[in-house]
Amino acid sequence: MKLNRWDAFALPALALLVTIVLAASWARWLDPILDSGRDLYIPEKLVTGKVLYRDFQYYYPPVAPYLLALGTLIAGSDLAGYTFLGIAIGITAMLALYLLVRELAGTLAATIASAMFVTLSLTAATNWGSNFIFPYAHAATVGMMFLVLYLAFMARFLFRTQATRDWSIAIACGILAAGSKLELATLFAVSLVYVIAIHRPLRKLVLASVAAIVGSLALAWIAFSGGGPGHHWLWDNIFLLTRQQRSIGFYANVQGTNHIGPNALRSLLGAAIVIAFVLLLRVATAALSGRGAAEGSGTHKVILTLVVIALAVLSFYGGDDKFFRAWALLQLALIPLALRKLRTPLPFLLIASLLMSLRIFLNLTPDWYGFSLIVPLYALIAYVLFELLPANGVYSKRVALAWLPLLAILIVRTQIHQRSIWSHCVYPVTTSRGTYFDWSKDRADIVQDFVRGAGGAHSLVVIPESPTLNYFARVDNPLSYQMFTPFISDMDWLERDMIAEFDARKPDYLAFVSRPVNEFGYRGFGIDYNRALAAYIRSHYGVARVWQRPRFSLVLMKRRV
Repeated sequence: MKLNRWDAFALPALALLVTIVLAASWARWLDPILDSGRDLYIPEKLVTGKVLYRDFQYYYPPVAPYLLALGTLIAGSDLAGYTFLGIAIGITAMLALYLLVRELAGTLAATIASAMFVTLSLTAATNWGSNFIFPYAHAATVGMMFLVLYLAFMARFLFRTQATRDWSIAIACGILAAGSKLELATLFAVSLVYVIAIHRPLRKLVLASVAAIVGSLALAWIAFSGGGPGHHWLWDNIFLLTRQQRSIGFYANVQGTNHIGPNALRSLLGAAIVIAFVLLLRVATAALSGRGAAEGSGTHKVILTLVVIALAVLSFYGGDDKFFRAWALLQLALIPLALRKLRTPLPFLLIASLLMSLRIFLNLTPDWYGFSLIVPLYALIAYVLFELLPANGVYSKRVALAWLPLLAILIVRTQIHQRSIWSHCVYPVTTSRGTYFDWSKDRADIVQDFVRGAGGAHSLVVIPESPTLNYFARVDNPLSYQMFTPFISDMDWLERDMIAEFDARKPDYLAFVSRPVNEFGYRGFGIDYNRALAAYIRSHYGVARVWQRPRFSLVLMKRRV
């Protein structure tokens, strides 16, 4: 990619923006209890010879933990090292997004898409683990990084170069994305079928790609085939959650179908705002060209004034999550156009954006899981607003700049909201791994006190979840199970296997943390799920110490001799 004068301005500006958002949120990305600790604890164990799926239950394909393990050899496995790796993943995703949109819609659109990613996703604070630095699962961010790289190089191949090198890089990145999360594997497969069927690349490229995909799957099958009964790397780990029938309520909450009426209404309202904006830009284009007004009559000036006022009102009112929610419906509206223009960038981008949107279809915002799933939508939005609509004569490229105030308002509002959240994270937790800041003083005090005193323990299991405590205390969990939330562990056969592991490996200590599980539709561990495991624990463990505060508690139990 040859850089032009706009790139020379845009890339430093994006670098400055990255610096600003990182500085505003520094060391405030980690939640010490929820999810993230899995990807802090496991990678350094892989370096010592442990094997994923055999020694650790893991619910995603293997790319992310092994990539992190490799990264820790370079950057270290303390918080500073993981911070470096998280930032590197985020910046790589941003640059890939820039390359993708630049190839299809120009440098201005690329800058806008990248700015949305930096300000709305990179350090997002809408929920626990909803950022690229310490995400709820690195599988989501690593996978998204490789997916956007796949899209960027495949778009470059299809619409610019036809170079074998670009195809090869795209396929390699697509395989790595598929090896990170199942939904990314589905997207890669669908996208590749579209590319082969519609764009018809050389047969040798297709055959080489199929061989690479089959070879990668075979390599994974051989590498992880020693899991033993109940620990098969594919059926009992990666596909485990597809067998969990009691998670429907949780997924409905994520997707927005639990409140389908209000969420659908928000999407309709957002779509109406975007469509009204487009119509006003069309009127503005006509007025600027002088159509429909007598020369020198001034009518077009009045029209332009009214249009500017209307655009300002819509920008202020629509510059929030309604703008993104609109695209749940707008993507569907674009399908007929994409079917008529199968060899253009529209269907290529729409496949990626729509498939990633399905998980959060009526919650289509950068919030919660959306911080990563929405990234392909950034590319689609920039392409549609700044290339597709102007190229089809809906409005001019000059008039398209009127989208900038709306997007700027959206970005500024989001940053203000995020900064208000980060401003509450003022309680330092200092460990041998490094220091981070928590929003809860109760939790910060208890975690720090616990970690300082746990170093002498031989083995520790945290329930319902927090491998982060194992990571901070440098104490092993001897079980293959790291998570005991109902979303994962509320299966009878799995509970029996957990009890068998407890009995065989006899961990010295258990730490029960006050992690609510109501988001899954449950009341608590041992209350309405894993009651048999809770009974086993009561009969074999006694309370050693209790930390109790209004906002957080931790109960340490020791195995009876």
